[in-house]
Amino acid sequence: MYPTLYRIFRLTPGQAKPDDDMKAKLSVTVDVSLVAFLDSLPGKTRSAKLEAALREYRKIQEDLKLREELAAYVEDDDERREREAWEHTAAEAMWRD
Repeated sequence: MYPTLYRIFRLTPGQAKPDDDMKAKLSVTVDVSLVAFLDSLPGKTRSAKLEAALREYRKIQEDLKLREELAAYVEDDDERREREAWEHTAAEAMWRD
C-alpha cells in the first residue's frame, strides 16, 4: 500500500479572476485501486470527480454530525407538551372540512 501524501498550493489574490471560483492545486498519491474507482465515477476530469466525491463526503459528514446532535437532544416536559399540542392542532386542521 502507498502512503497518502498531499501538498496544497495556495493561490494569491492576483492569480485568479474575481469571478472565478477559488481553487487550490492539490497533488495526491493514492492506491491504484482508488484511482481506478475515481476513474469509474461520472465526470470529465479526475479533478472534477475528486471534487464531487469530496463534496458528497462532506455533506454526509455534516448530516451525521447533525444526527448526532439531534440524538443527544433531550426534550424536557414543557417542550414535550408544546410539541404534542402542535401535533394535535395540526392533526385537527388536517381533518377539518
